[in-house]
Amino acid sequence: MAAKSSEAKSVAAVASSFYRSVTSTRCKGTFLDSDEVCNGEAVLRRFREGKQKGKAYFVGCEKWSSASSNMGTRHRFTAIPFEARETIVVKLFRNEPLDEEDDDTRVLVGKCKEIIHPSHLPRNGQCSRNHYRDGVHAIAELEKRTCNAKLSLFIPIDPNDLRAVIIPLAGVPHCHPNFLRTKIPIFPVLNNSTQADSIVEAAALEQDLEGRMVQELHPGMLNNRKRRDLVKNQRQSQFPHGTDIEGVLHEFYKDRGLNINERYIHAVNTQADDGHIIVTINPSLAHLALDAMWIMVDTTFAVVHGKTNEWKLLIWLNSVQKRTVIGRIWSNRATRDAFILVWKGIFEAIETITGKKLNFKVFSPSSNLLGAIGDLEGAQAQGLADVIILRQMNCNSPPMHFDDILKLIWKTCLVHFNRGVFGLRDRVTDEVLQYLLSFPYLTTSEDIQDYYTFCAESTNPKVQGSHAQDNQIKPTSCPLLEAILLAKDLDAQTARIIEEMVASGVLENPNNSLQARFKLKAQRQARAQEKRRTSDAELITGKESRNLESKMKATQQESEDLRKQIALLTQASGSIPPSTPQRPLPVASSSRLLPSPSNSIIDVDALSDSDDDFDYAAALKSDVMSPIFKKMARDYAMPGVDDESN
Repeated sequence: MAAKSSEAKSVAAVASSFYRSVTSTRCKGTFLDSDEVCNGEAVLRRFREGKQKGKAYFVGCEKWSSASSNMGTRHRFTAIPFEARETIVVKLFRNEPLDEEDDDTRVLVGKCKEIIHPSHLPRNGQCSRNHYRDGVHAIAELEKRTCNAKLSLFIPIDPNDLRAVIIPLAGVPHCHPNFLRTKIPIFPVLNNSTQADSIVEAAALEQDLEGRMVQELHPGMLNNRKRRDLVKNQRQSQFPHGTDIEGVLHEFYKDRGLNINERYIHAVNTQADDGHIIVTINPSLAHLALDAMWIMVDTTFAVVHGKTNEWKLLIWLNSVQKRTVIGRIWSNRATRDAFILVWKGIFEAIETITGKKLNFKVFSPSSNLLGAIGDLEGAQAQGLADVIILRQMNCNSPPMHFDDILKLIWKTCLVHFNRGVFGLRDRVTDEVLQYLLSFPYLTTSEDIQDYYTFCAESTNPKVQGSHAQDNQIKPTSCPLLEAILLAKDLDAQTARIIEEMVASGVLENPNNSLQARFKLKAQRQARAQEKRRTSDAELITGKESRNLESKMKATQQESEDLRKQIALLTQASGSIPPSTPQRPLPVASSSRLLPSPSNSIIDVDALSDSDDDFDYAAALKSDVMSPIFKKMARDYAMPGVDDESN
């Protein structure tokens, strides 16, 4: 291990490893006029147009020529990797010795010592490490070494005494580790096959096994390929026909040989476009559908590895106050035609198992089923209406369009609807969000049509079409047949639990009655309202705080602007040069100072009439203006009021 680590740090070893990898293989190109393989050796060639990705050379085929290239024959082309130093690769191809500058670790000098188990010997008998003789790369041959250690074996004279005494020769130790004579099987003597299955399952899922990893059970389990082969062989023995649709068909034909009350797979539909629809129902659970008031459907994704999804049929079982999955459909299609086969398979399977037809109360007054609740998948609702017409379930009612049928029996799950709308929260305004949430409460056809028009004409693609997905089961990505068999065991356990609850009267959740559910719902709503009130209060407090901060900043800015304007006035008055006027300036009755042509005097009244926010009246009364007027009175002579001289 240390030698391999040191070799990986050597630039000479990295370049030499690349050199050995390309020179140990031949060109696999073929000629156009025959199927003969080129089989040319690797040679070093230079790019015609400068360097490519920092390298001036590449590895090509010795039999390449421009003529063969023009004829379409493709020979090998291997680029020198970034981590391989090109100057060393060039020396290796030219069989030139490497100098000290080509190796920065010096780990490849001298001989190497490596002990290899006989079963791991390479076929060519060559050492996998890189060696050099006088700086020139060389391929070393493995040499067989004998162990000089000797043992003295003493056995009793009596042949019936099988004891023995073994004494090693003193001073001559072994020169190698003590290899095992035989391989230890991965599965030693196990008490039962369950332990073996657990090891295989742990190897497949990379999980711990009784506090230990499978890699700790046996050295062979450290090899990734060994673990994969172990799982593959175990599954092949368990599922000889595979775990895909072929294995499902084999299991389906096996179920057909059983009694109807023991079957689980009731229908398998395959289509020309590789689509498949598989109907699975536990017979004991199928009888419960006749007493259900509502059936609920939901799609679970990622349970099966690949494109197949699990479509569940659920009911609320009033007798034991429990939501129960009574049927599962496995399909890789979600079109309207596919859901026709789904619903048809469900109704036919329930009729075959129970001997009674499942129908809706609106079409058959003796039935208990009021309707179906689904998610936002429109195709499954349309498929249900088509099956009702095909099976003539509404034969006692006037002829109706499938849209009218859905208005009587179909309801969209409010949880799915709200989840889908709230998923748009970051993409729409609050007003649009509230309007989208109002759909379940629209009462007139005009309002509903306006809602459809709004969504269809919206420029937001998320509003035009959104689909809520609800994964109620943790994804396992199992193969198709394994997922079906796991569901079979789960449904069988559910059926036994329900049977035991009915017999004993003890429920899984005694607080799941209608009254308890109403109470819990009210408590959840109260907590949600309190949370909203707290959130609104925090928002209001935060908004008021932000408004106060904004007003404070505005006041501070006004004060700063006032200081700047006063400073400008002070600076302007201080820049007036003192001089004696040529003639006195008259003073108007409004006390306005008329500017002299040669001097710039600030017209205070004119400034006060401007649109500026500065309060000039307050400024005139301030102490700042006193030195200004004193300077003006000193520098300019003020004539009397009655003086009319110019």
